[in-house]
Amino acid sequence: MDRVRQIAYVQDGHAFIVVIVPIDVKASCDRPWGCRRLGPGTRSLAGPPELSRMFHCERPDHYEAEIWPGTVAPNVGRDAVKAVKLLENLYPRLGPRVGSFLVESCSLLTLGDWRALGRWSGFLKHVEVSDLERIDATLPWLLARGLSLRARREPRGLALEVRSLHGLAHLTHHHSGLPPFSIEQGWAGLRDWMERVSGCSKDYIEGFLLGYPELALDSLHTPVERRMDCHIPEADYFHCGYPIYFLAPEHCQHPQIIAHEHSWNTFLAEVYQSGLIHHWQEQPDFRQARLARCKAPPYGSRERHRLGLDLHVDYLGVSGELCSHHLRWLHQHEKEVRQAVDQAANLDALVEWLNQNHPEGHYHPNLLRQWVKNHSDCPLAPAFASKSASWTD
Repeated sequence: MDRVRQIAYVQDGHAFIVVIVPIDVKASCDRPWGCRRLGPGTRSLAGPPELSRMFHCERPDHYEAEIWPGTVAPNVGRDAVKAVKLLENLYPRLGPRVGSFLVESCSLLTLGDWRALGRWSGFLKHVEVSDLERIDATLPWLLARGLSLRARREPRGLALEVRSLHGLAHLTHHHSGLPPFSIEQGWAGLRDWMERVSGCSKDYIEGFLLGYPELALDSLHTPVERRMDCHIPEADYFHCGYPIYFLAPEHCQHPQIIAHEHSWNTFLAEVYQSGLIHHWQEQPDFRQARLARCKAPPYGSRERHRLGLDLHVDYLGVSGELCSHHLRWLHQHEKEVRQAVDQAANLDALVEWLNQNHPEGHYHPNLLRQWVKNHSDCPLAPAFASKSASWTD
């Protein structure tokens, strides 16, 4: 415990100090940071029990309300230009290792107020004391804007989670079945809101906080063999725990789903095509941080290609799965596809027909062979399976 840092800030006319108390990162305690707020109504948050609550994302008490009990300022409001400006201000505070995590779609959609929660995006390896110091030092700046960055040590590394009060207010405004939340309620209001929905299905509430549309939430219990992924291609611009939700096949063309996919895709595309993101991708420290996040193929193949790790991207050829846009296109053209299957002399002929009629598909013979083997993915699969028995290469 050789270093103690104090971060001073002012809120509602009162001075506060966040005291960062370091504990050996390699010690048995897996949540190595404590903080306490000194000011009116001083309450200590230091010590092992409080540390457990502070860094465990599933606990009912929310430490954000302890650190920032007042009102919060406007944030991005789902505006891509403002989101880029937020990243520009936030990245230097957190540094490349943690800052590069925030450009991933699962985090970016939360920072952009499209959803209330961003999690399940892997782990930050080889945690350094400076990473944790930067997170805690940045926390008051984030909380004042209705954002939070939580850190939790796990055996595989540091798990990071982003929260947005503005995202929650946006989601509850468009969901009539859950209690409303207004940004004026602040972080204490989030704690109260979570208590009000504590009797609901945990999976449903988590999906809601992750920003999934109501039809996707209604599809949570759809049999696995009938599920389709939503189509958000911009989500994999940076490798991460992609914010992809499941759909029942009959919902994939529903106006609600199309509008939702379009909103997320458009926002992500505008941010990723900004000059700031292109500039960062040319910086050695950013590239090094991103390399550590996507070094295991086939995942992150799109980013690996930009980083020069892959000479070409053939994710479909190695994954053995059909992506959502393949399944959607096949469903939409079921009659024509069945006819093509019947008329194809062999698998290569069918692949040629598919690539001519669905140019964005990039179908591959090995992909279709694997699909036939796992033919429960789509109602069309039995037709492939039946005909493929007579096909010769």
